[in-house]
Amino acid sequence: MGKRVLFIIDQIKTGGAEKILLEYDKYLLSHGYKTKIFVLYNDNDNERYEYGCRANTSNIIVKTIQQFKLYWKLRTVINNYKPDVLFSFLERSNILASWLPTTAIKVVTVHNILSIQYKKLHPILFRIMKKVIRTCYSRVPILIAVSNSIKCDLMKKYNLAGDNIIVVTNKTDPFKIEIASNEPIFEFEWDHNAKYLINIGRFCHQKAQWKVIKTINVSSG
Repeated sequence: MGKRVLFIIDQIKTGGAEKILLEYDKYLLSHGYKTKIFVLYNDNDNERYEYGCRANTSNIIVKTIQQFKLYWKLRTVINNYKPDVLFSFLERSNILASWLPTTAIKVVTVHNILSIQYKKLHPILFRIMKKVIRTCYSRVPILIAVSNSIKCDLMKKYNLAGDNIIVVTNKTDPFKIEIASNEPIFEFEWDHNAKYLINIGRFCHQKAQWKVIKTINVSSG
C-alpha cells in the first residue's frame, strides 16, 4: 500500500499555491500514493475535497470560532485517514497543521514574503501574527520556502533559525512554455507596431507590479 498524504490548504481557487498542490497531488497519485485534500474554506462542492467551513469571514468573533471548528475537524480527518505525511499550503493551513497532534511528518510551505504580506495589519495585530508564525514555524520539521527571499525574510524578520527551512522554487516547464508560445492566438488581433508585456498576478505590493512599469519606462527611454 502506498503512503498516505494529507494536503491542507486555505482554499482552492486560482492561486499559484493551489496549482502546485493540484499538480503534486496528480504526481503522487500516478506514483501509487494515497492522497486526500482538505480545504479550509470551500464554497464549491467537489467530491474530491473535504472542507471545513463553507466560507471565510471578516468577523473576528466568527473567525475565531471557525478556527476551533477547523482544528477539531482536521483532528477527526487525521484520526480516520491516518496520514504518513501532512503537507500544508499557506499561513492559516500551516498554523493549524503545526498544532495538530499526529505522528505524520509535517511539511509546511510558505509562498509569500510574510513581512510584506502582513504589513497592512494594525501594528498590534502584526506583532501578534509575527509571534504566532515564529512559534508555529519553529515547531515543524520541514518548512519549504519557494524562494531565497522568503527564507531570508523568515530568518531576519521572524527570527527563525533556518535549520528546518528548505528552498524549493516553483516548478517551470520550459519545453511546455516554448510549445505554448508558438500556438496561434485568436482572442485578439496583434498590433505589430506595438510592444506587449504581460503580467500575471494579483495587484498587491508583494507582487511588485511597479517593476513592470519601471521596465516599460526603461525600454521606452
